[in-house]
Amino acid sequence: MNTPATLRTLARAVLLAAVAGVNLAHASGMDMNAAMSAASGSGVVRAIDAGHGTVTLDAGPIAAIGMDAMTMAYPLHSKALLTRLHVGEKVHFTLAQHGDALQIDTIEAVAAR
Repeated sequence: MNTPATLRTLARAVLLAAVAGVNLAHASGMDMNAAMSAASGSGVVRAIDAGHGTVTLDAGPIAAIGMDAMTMAYPLHSKALLTRLHVGEKVHFTLAQHGDALQIDTIEAVAAR
């Protein structure tokens, strides 16, 4: 069994279900109690979909919820957050549970050093 690949697939399914408003907490095996409080991550913006209110990030691991590093579309709690984003920029973000959906609550560009 390829555990990292299985976890990535499971994490993708959970977040894609969150976009659709489906609760897969029990089926996912992820620590949804940890997801109830904010979890932070960082990554690079790869795409912005204003119509669906998502941002595709090449993100590092999010240890607080047991997610490996991956590139995927993350739903935003507010589409207004999209106005500050640009493809290619490095960002820091927080995820939080909103009803049955895990969504990005905050997202900020990281200043180049």
